Amino acid sequence: MAEIVVVAVAVLLVAVGVLLVAVEVLLVAVAVGEVVIVPVPVAAPLVVLVHVVAVAVVVVVVVAIQETLKDVDYQICPLCMRVRANSTALSVSGYVFCYLCINEHVKKEKCCPITGYPATSEHLVKIYEQDL
Repeated sequence: MAEIVVVAVAVLLVAVGVLLVAVEVLLVAVAVGEVVIVPVPVAAPLVVLVHVVAVAVVVVVVVAIQETLKDVDYQICPLCMRVRANSTALSVSGYVFCYLCINEHVKKEKCCPITGYPATSEHLVKIYEQDL
């Protein structure tokens, strides 16, 4: 749910950034005299202000997206490529998977899917994670 909220906020901020860039383009056109809406001395500082705000919005969006993706990547099971359910570590390698994914894999293949180290169901260790 938190990821959905962050993505929604990011989309909103991108929309605001696009709007600010459009305003910036209009103000630049005003500043170079292509459109006469406000006098050039008034438009030039507005262009700088709008540009700074647009850049700040883009930076905030990029950082928020990177942080969200980093958190999500950390929680992805390397076998099913989904957010892990019932996180379980394989003690022979330290990699963490969904319990069902790694249990099924170890029973069939008798090894770690990442390193190839020999493994059995006895090498599965439940990870107790606290939701923040």
